[in-house]
Amino acid sequence: MRANPGMAYAHSGTGTTPHLGAELLFRTLAKVEATPVAFGPAQAATAVLANQAPIGSSSLPPALPLIREGRVRPIAVAGAERDPKLPDVPTVAEQGFPGFAASTWFGLFAPARQSAEALARLATEVPRAMADPELKARLATLSLTDPGLAGAATADVVRREAQIWAEVVRSSGATAD
Repeated sequence: MRANPGMAYAHSGTGTTPHLGAELLFRTLAKVEATPVAFGPAQAATAVLANQAPIGSSSLPPALPLIREGRVRPIAVAGAERDPKLPDVPTVAEQGFPGFAASTWFGLFAPARQSAEALARLATEVPRAMADPELKARLATLSLTDPGLAGAATADVVRREAQIWAEVVRSSGATAD
């Protein structure tokens, strides 16, 4: 990318984790100029396959079939750890960008004035649901895991993530449409 400033990269939509993760990696950490090209959800890997972009940033579920068929080559995974579905593919951090991690995560939130009883019930029922083997298997197909965070730990993650990604959004110039 340094040899080809402004090289295009495909991603699955402005503001998505694949887009902002690539911006963090290219612009902020690697200090290279790259041109983001938004494709529809789940289409970044097919854009690379069709030679519409030389490189792409995609979530794993839509790219995995193309990887397994040998039609696209994975360079790195963006998570903090290697993905069990691609154990031989190193993380971005392992390839010279220590501390890099860009993952989609989901949280369960309640109104600030939610009753203590409702919060206590959620604190009991959510872990019970997350322990269900069928749900765990389905989440694994989407490369999602349960970190088991609750309460203050979740609030800490939200604060940390908001700080990191707010700066990436600003520097990328991404705007809500």
